[in-house]
Amino acid sequence: MVRREIIIKERRMPEREEVEDLMEWVCECLGLVKGRDTDKTSAKLLMCFLRHSMKNESATPEIMASELNLSRSTVIHHLQKYVKSGLIIRTSKGYELRERTLEETLAEIEKDVEREFERIRKIARKIDEALKGL
Repeated sequence: MVRREIIIKERRMPEREEVEDLMEWVCECLGLVKGRDTDKTSAKLLMCFLRHSMKNESATPEIMASELNLSRSTVIHHLQKYVKSGLIIRTSKGYELRERTLEETLAEIEKDVEREFERIRKIARKIDEALKGL
């Protein structure tokens, strides 16, 4: 079972609504940007996944590294973050966006968060009930 780490950060909407700016904003909101991502690598990789997903294609680290002129190790580093966040999955063919579109993928992640919060609420209820008796 893959452990998920879902990070949600509140960010100001980008001033421009160019797809690159919006993609960068999504990556920032999901905590996929670490440090100074001056080359916008996170957004470029996610965009690459979306292009492959729209064509029903998997992407391998080698394909993505070649398409984006990045090192294979850089791509793998980002892939690990994407898998951990629930955005992408690993298949026998390579890596794929979890769902066909980014919106559908985010909807599934939202369901993951709701399920996890329900589990946490159940434990919180038990704690509250136990503390009532003290």
